[in-house]
Amino acid sequence: MTVLLIAGLLGCFKPWDQLATLDFTDIPYDSPLVASDDARIRTYQTNLPCPDGSGARFYAVYRADNLDPAPLAVAFHSGAFDYEISPEATSDSALYGATWRTESRMSRDWADRMVWESLGMYPGTVIESEDNQGALPAAMVDAGINQIWPGNCWADLWHNEEGFQDNDYSREGFSRNGRTFAWWMLRLAYEDGFADTQGVSLPFAISDELYLAGLGDGGRGVVELLTHDGMPNVAGALLDSTPDTLSPYLEPTAELSGEADGLARLWADPADLAAIDDWSLLALLQANGTSASLAAPPTTQTGDTGTGGDLGGLGDLARFALPARMAMVWSAADPRQPLATTSATADLLTTRSDAWVLDTRTRAHVFTNSKLTAATALVDYLLTGQQTTIDWQATDSGSSTGSTTTTTGSASGTTAR
Repeated sequence: MTVLLIAGLLGCFKPWDQLATLDFTDIPYDSPLVASDDARIRTYQTNLPCPDGSGARFYAVYRADNLDPAPLAVAFHSGAFDYEISPEATSDSALYGATWRTESRMSRDWADRMVWESLGMYPGTVIESEDNQGALPAAMVDAGINQIWPGNCWADLWHNEEGFQDNDYSREGFSRNGRTFAWWMLRLAYEDGFADTQGVSLPFAISDELYLAGLGDGGRGVVELLTHDGMPNVAGALLDSTPDTLSPYLEPTAELSGEADGLARLWADPADLAAIDDWSLLALLQANGTSASLAAPPTTQTGDTGTGGDLGGLGDLARFALPARMAMVWSAADPRQPLATTSATADLLTTRSDAWVLDTRTRAHVFTNSKLTAATALVDYLLTGQQTTIDWQATDSGSSTGSTTTTTGSASGTTAR
């Protein structure tokens, strides 16, 4: 009887090659934090090669029922920093293929999982010290902001752009292109014909409202775009737990020697490495002064990264426009990075009337992606300039409605306690 039953059940199954293939190219954004019924995620593959040889991917998050031009946010995940300890090691060496991270972050698989975790859609944890529930993308899509999330398989802090800001190819044996891919996201959206070269058709219409967001060191991608020639006008930018000035990692201390070695791979020119803090929001703020808004008129121009000049290849930093509105979330107790990487930037931002600076004073890293009320309040600020109070210690109810207690948009900003 049992044998007959098993035989009968087996007869109900088709051979493997005849089974239907599950298609994850375009799926509902099925997150409990998303209120919209029409939110979806679409996967795209490009021909830009990752170090493992596979084509890099990016993801579009959008409202399928909204056919009108809508704001666009380009958002960057955290954790994109890694390198091979001894690229010259032979196959019989214990260091052959060993990376600074326990698991290599220089692969498309790792980058894909990090994007899905950032969206709150990965059934596990990619980075143990972060709590990514997808609150930020959920708040943005519910607010009508379509999004593009590139996966960084080059682990280069979104800095390298082949031919303009090269990594140490002679040592590493491959080209990193995190900044290239970040720039591609804008080319796909704004440059006529470029999407066709990649076989990409974005599933939404784009208005002239552009936002940038970075979680953890994903904020480095925001700054790298802000220092890219040909940038369109940026309506608002959000940095959450971003190490802005990197020079503290170059201090000759034993606990930071690994970071220093990795940064030397990414900033291959010694002059650029010595001027590493020129690639920072702090340097942009200092170069542009403290006026209320210095954003340039909207443009769809594209161009190459400037080279030469006295600022590590960046030239005159004052030529790069700041976003019209900025938000910075950080913590003086963040265990993941030295205080000096963020404190000066936060201090200077608080002097601006177009910025909202929030010190959570919590021993954690990346805050807006696990607390929906906070994410909703920050997204609303980027859209409207309206600040509300955020209680970082309170348990999030899961509602997409933020606090209604209004704070003033004073020149000193607002610090949550």
